[in-house]
Amino acid sequence: MFGKSKSRKKEELDERFEEVYKEIHAIDDWDDPRKIEHYILDSCEQIITLTKEVEGEKKQLSVINSYIADVEKIEALPPKDRREIADTASKVTELTKSRDTYQKKDKKVTDSVFALMQQYDDTMPSEIVRMQNNESYQEKVKRDMAVLEGERGEARYDIDESRQSEKYLGRFSILALVVFATIFFVLMVLKTQTDMVITTYMLFYLLAGGAAGLFIFLRQSSLRKERRKRIREMNQITGLLNSVRVKYATVTRALESEKQRFEVGSSYELNYKWEAYLTAVREQEQYMADNEDLEYFSGKLLRLLSPLKLYDRKVWLSQPAALVKDSDLENVKQELLARKEKVTSEIKEDTQSVKSERDEINRLMREHDYYVPEIMEIIRSVDKLCGLGGR
Repeated sequence: MFGKSKSRKKEELDERFEEVYKEIHAIDDWDDPRKIEHYILDSCEQIITLTKEVEGEKKQLSVINSYIADVEKIEALPPKDRREIADTASKVTELTKSRDTYQKKDKKVTDSVFALMQQYDDTMPSEIVRMQNNESYQEKVKRDMAVLEGERGEARYDIDESRQSEKYLGRFSILALVVFATIFFVLMVLKTQTDMVITTYMLFYLLAGGAAGLFIFLRQSSLRKERRKRIREMNQITGLLNSVRVKYATVTRALESEKQRFEVGSSYELNYKWEAYLTAVREQEQYMADNEDLEYFSGKLLRLLSPLKLYDRKVWLSQPAALVKDSDLENVKQELLARKEKVTSEIKEDTQSVKSERDEINRLMREHDYYVPEIMEIIRSVDKLCGLGGR
């Protein structure tokens, strides 16, 4: 929250010092001025690097102390002022959470769909109703068309059956005529060849033939009459069917036009997209309202903290929850104290490393009586930079 030290910094410095010490052990000719000079320059470079780290740690420690002082100022506030800050911070926390939730939420409506729905914002409810009515009407017309198709098929079947029956009746009449003629011939032969009296038989035969002929005639007339009736009915059904087909084609074209215009497959899908759009609009409006409220309460929180002359008021806008409860504020303070202790320890360790390295340079120059003016000037510059004085 309030700043972190570089990870592995101390280990990396230790590794660099270890490399220098290895170089020292590798020197096999300490009388060679170039090797001594090389080592001293490397050591000076390490001291400068480490000193810069110490300076950075001291700045970090100063910042941590300033934040601790800020926490203590807030803790020392009167209960009334503390409660007002806590209430305001609670609103900032709540509004920030609401805004973050909206930003992280997956979009249920694509930008293209949102723009399309927005274009028909005023008329969409009536468009949905119209599409639903057209779909209902299309289904009704489709059912009527299916019924008429069935009735026309039934009428066509009856007509075909009538024609088939008349065809069979024609064949039966031919067969009856042949039989009648044969029997008549037989009777005439019997009458001429024998003295057989056939008057009764002839009378019966004529009556039977007449009845058969009458039956065939009546049946043919009935079939023709029924067929003409069914043909008229089929023509009426065909006319109705053509009319229904026109209605079906009209409503289907209207539906297809609506589907293409709104890029949907049905009124159900259009209604779903519309509901999702309305939800997105409400969430967007809520998001904008939350932003306005967040801006207001954030400004109010900064104004409440202003009289305390804090080191950094704005840092609390990123962690408003820490101001809501005293226990949360105490946790922040403990984290800062732990961080302070760690940085202080790092400063001590790094400062000791600087002194040790500088002592090693002094020892090396004394032992080898190495006081080259150019090197001495570099060492004095390092001492000045590192604040080591005239060691």
